[in-house]
Amino acid sequence: MSVSSTPQPATSEPPGHRRPFAAKYAHKGWGIALVVIGGLYALSSFGSFSNNVAAGIIGLILGLALVAWGVFLLRGRGLSPAAAERRRQAQAQQSHIAATSVQAAIAALSAAGIGGAGVVAWRNLDATIRQFYPGDFDAQAGRAIAASRVDLSQLSSPLIGTIPSLDGRGVMEVFQRWVILGQEAHDIDASTHGDVFVDGSIQVGPNARHDLRTASVLLASSTWSVQLDIDPNRANDARRIIAQLASYVRTLQSTGVSGADIQHMIDMILSNTGQPPAEKLQQLSNLRYDRLISDDEFEQAKSKILGIR
Repeated sequence: MSVSSTPQPATSEPPGHRRPFAAKYAHKGWGIALVVIGGLYALSSFGSFSNNVAAGIIGLILGLALVAWGVFLLRGRGLSPAAAERRRQAQAQQSHIAATSVQAAIAALSAAGIGGAGVVAWRNLDATIRQFYPGDFDAQAGRAIAASRVDLSQLSSPLIGTIPSLDGRGVMEVFQRWVILGQEAHDIDASTHGDVFVDGSIQVGPNARHDLRTASVLLASSTWSVQLDIDPNRANDARRIIAQLASYVRTLQSTGVSGADIQHMIDMILSNTGQPPAEKLQQLSNLRYDRLISDDEFEQAKSKILGIR
């Protein structure tokens, strides 16, 4: 993917005809500073007239001279060649950082593929493009998606609910097909289960009420687990979310598809000589999306279709 840069290199404005009482190039920083310092110096010199007229006059002349010098610098036009080159180098460096950051995010999305990890990678890519190319987001995002070769339609899943944490880890998002907590993502499968734990009690005394409760939610499968401390008052919401997820997991467990059935489906796809490779890869991707085959099984079948040894 070729990433275009939104900011353009700065060039110095040609001075053209020098205006009367103007520097060749603008020096706004120095100009403003001299005007302010000179003005303050001139005003303060009026207090010297009562004690020393000569000192007051000298101070007033010096202050007005500083103001005049500042105005002279402010009336200059354009950037000096050195300043323009510094700005050009800074913008070129910013463009390089933007292109490198987007390329890294594209590579991460390509490596993650579909699933919860792909959702996190796409969010990171989206945020990177918005940071560096806010005015050209649609075009840059389109190029990035094409370069990643990831079908974004496979990165969608119904959201069951969200569970805020108490320890600054953000919000756990529980989808039907994956669970996401910040940069951490796990895919839901038939072995996924969850529970909500609440301990402690509320103690009410004569003059005070102490809430000593703690609560946490645990989600786990055969290959991963994630635990989150939550507000005890949100425990019932968390239980509802876990119950809905458990209901969906039961549909995965009741599919009745055996390992032999899955292998037969893979063999049928591979042996269909009249089907283009792209369609075979799409069918395999659908099986992986439905959690019927693992990433390793997908890559092995993909290698056979593409003739990779």
